[in-house]
Amino acid sequence: MVVLFATLIAYYFFVENYSEIMPVNYIWNGVLGMLAFPFIFGAIACYLFRGISIVRAILVSLIPIVALSPMLMAGSDPAKPGLEYYIYMVFIVSFCVGAFAEIGSYYLFKYVKQKNTPNKSLNPDAQNARAG
Repeated sequence: MVVLFATLIAYYFFVENYSEIMPVNYIWNGVLGMLAFPFIFGAIACYLFRGISIVRAILVSLIPIVALSPMLMAGSDPAKPGLEYYIYMVFIVSFCVGAFAEIGSYYLFKYVKQKNTPNKSLNPDAQNARAG
């Protein structure tokens, strides 16, 4: 629970203060702000959690949902109605893809590590010792 609240608070403050710390280049600002940073933050948050992978993924998906809910409560711009919902979904999807990438890389590393473990039964010296 401590990790959940800590990551929730950190992500909320990141989203609130993001426009003040990023440069004015609008194209990279949007790409980094809406795709890269939530992806990285989701992967780090998922790494910090322990337990079953599906529970970790659910807990990580709660972080942007709760942290970004003030954005939905603030209302929308009359010139662009509904735009905040699309932005909200991009944040959540990017965050969850980062979490699933971390889970996938963990299982891939675990699988490769098991495959690279030498099997002593295939060692020719061990087979000769048993036969002799």
